[in-house]
Amino acid sequence: MRGAYGLRIESSILGGDFERAFLLDAGIGWPKWEICWEQLAEGDPAVEGMIWSLETAALATQPDGYISIDRRAARTTLHLRNAPSPAALIHPYLSSTCMIANHWLDRAPFHAGSFEFEGMAWGVLGGREMGKSSLLMCLHQRNIPILADDLLVLNGGTAYTGPRCLDLRKGAAGHFEAGAYLGVVGARERWRVTLPPAPSETPFGGWVLLGWADDVTLPAPSLSNRLAALASNRALTKEGTITNGLLDLLEYPMVIFARPRDWEQMDGATTQLLEALSGLTSGSNHQAEISRAAPA
Repeated sequence: MRGAYGLRIESSILGGDFERAFLLDAGIGWPKWEICWEQLAEGDPAVEGMIWSLETAALATQPDGYISIDRRAARTTLHLRNAPSPAALIHPYLSSTCMIANHWLDRAPFHAGSFEFEGMAWGVLGGREMGKSSLLMCLHQRNIPILADDLLVLNGGTAYTGPRCLDLRKGAAGHFEAGAYLGVVGARERWRVTLPPAPSETPFGGWVLLGWADDVTLPAPSLSNRLAALASNRALTKEGTITNGLLDLLEYPMVIFARPRDWEQMDGATTQLLEALSGLTSGSNHQAEISRAAPA
């Protein structure tokens, strides 16, 4: 069976071609999860934001409808006026399911991208408009494997790979001259880049925290700043929610990748990032190594 983000995905909405193109060979022991669709009818209850408990969850979707997730049944139902396309199910609807389900499985989901470098997975942290997908696209053009677009699921020291696609915004799609235009999917326009196959699981190596600056800098953040970055980028931030193993993840190195808002300088900045990451391994004692490895 095929899957993503540490789950075996079963859905009649997906066709065989989409499963083969965008999902992965599921890892041994990955639990199965079903995703189905029910037509949203007039008078169906409205859902605002996200409501969830230890057994069920409901999330509002754009422009209308909602998603219900049932832990015991291991099933997600998309309550939408029209059946979602396989492209929309692959992303963004699949990430909603995997975010909640993996939290229930005591894994750690983060709003982050990820890539593989020197045999390790690196999580890319950054809020909206911080250039997460643009960095991943730049790495993709260097044949560096992209593991996930905007959801990173960690299980101890293992990072799970997401669907084989990367969604760009208009500016990035124009700069890279890449991506098939999907129109508005979810809450925004998307230009989709299909990614090559990648391993379902990769050892986790550390974090890249995005920032903007006049010149490229690669400082190592303080412990308190590392904790703040991880806490603010958890996929589930509802008050009282505990992300499994959050403090343990502080032991992995983190580098702040601050660079100019200039497309022409992106390639050179990315080279400096990779030079700083090269050879680093996980462990709290390696945080100081980032400062020594970072180019002046």
